[in-house]
Amino acid sequence: MKRRTLVCFLIFTFCVFYSLLPHAVFGDEDSSAEKVFEKHKTTFQRTDIQNVLYVFNKSEVQTRLTSANMSRVGANPEFLKELVPEVEDSFITLLKEDAGVQALFNDADFQALVENPEALTELTELTKAGWFELLIRKLPSLALFLIIAVTLYTLGKGADWLV
Repeated sequence: MKRRTLVCFLIFTFCVFYSLLPHAVFGDEDSSAEKVFEKHKTTFQRTDIQNVLYVFNKSEVQTRLTSANMSRVGANPEFLKELVPEVEDSFITLLKEDAGVQALFNDADFQALVENPEALTELTELTKAGWFELLIRKLPSLALFLIIAVTLYTLGKGADWLV
């Protein structure tokens, strides 16, 4: 009985604190790079996509990668070769055939992100990060929840002992 009460109390406490604390603490307001990465995680984990992002990070390429141009790439993959001559022909073929890559290039969030050099660099770092680095990025919110849970548990035990 006590265990069930404690579990219910912890769940209720989490819900209350989650609604009272700013959502940024729990990671709801991730950067645009994290949102795009989470949406297309399986596509980004491929080496060919990582290589293309590396090419996109070059400063002279940045000026050519606008949202309008990226929309044209989504409609006509051959246009990417005109925009970025450094891109390999094998990637153009992949862009034509792979639905996941097409979805990535047709995504408005990704198109906007490509125009922002800082966000594109962050996205490139996310694609190269391992599972441990990705977990570390989420650690502050997990640590905060753990601290709140331990504090409330201690408070409850202290109240029991006092009474």
